[in-house]
Amino acid sequence: MPVERLAEQDFARARRRALLGRIAIRLRGLLLEESAANRLACFEEAQRAAGSFRRGFETVGLEKVVGSVGRCRDFDLGFLPVCSCLGERWTRVARAFREGRALPPVALYKVGEEYFVMDGNHRVSVAHYRGAVAVDAVVTEFILQ
Repeated sequence: MPVERLAEQDFARARRRALLGRIAIRLRGLLLEESAANRLACFEEAQRAAGSFRRGFETVGLEKVVGSVGRCRDFDLGFLPVCSCLGERWTRVARAFREGRALPPVALYKVGEEYFVMDGNHRVSVAHYRGAVAVDAVVTEFILQ
């Protein structure tokens, strides 16, 4: 099967997983408001920093990437896409991932021990979906007040 078709199937499966996750949360009654139930942390809500410095290139475990800068409503807690509008870009990244092409490092903000995606949300999403445990990143650390 062509890689393009496999990447499109990956996106469809990822969206189904995200939908099933939202349904499971609803059925368990864990949260009254679905919008907050399974969404990424927003950097803007977590940022309480006095300053920042560039740490440079690092390999970061995906379990430490908990949120996004400006895209926190586009992906769920597992970084699965929640909007069909992400399909074209997500599929291109998935195709590159499947073909083994080198992708540029993502840009992450570090706050405490948690990381937020500044650039590379689709790359992080595809990496999560494909079962990767870490991602190459350029990291800027924010010093907490």
